[in-house]
Amino acid sequence: MSGHKMDFTHKINHLSFGELQDIKYIENNFNEKFNFELDGRKTDQEKFLPGVGSMFMGPDALSVNYFLEISQVDYVDNTSGSAENEKGEHQIYEAFRFRSSQTIKPDQGMPAIFFRYELSPIRI
Repeated sequence: MSGHKMDFTHKINHLSFGELQDIKYIENNFNEKFNFELDGRKTDQEKFLPGVGSMFMGPDALSVNYFLEISQVDYVDNTSGSAENEKGEHQIYEAFRFRSSQTIKPDQGMPAIFFRYELSPIRI
């Protein structure tokens, strides 16, 4: 019995966590720069399984794992003229930074792409 050929070549256009408007505000007002290290990352199946083409299940399946370590970062805008809430507290902007790593390997079984993540309990 033969399976269907599958191509797991892929590109991550953008990956971030949190509100993009908060990230833009933080970059513009706190002189911070966020690095979305997976943006534009391309994985070409041909590089790892040359000339094979992946079957739905079989000896030449591609397994891709992205590991993400995510930390929340809070920014408090206490500049003069910044908006305060009804309790007299300044606006807090939340953003998330992450580090990533990737493993790619030919594998037995079904081809797959996984995003595995760990959320840090510590807020910075």
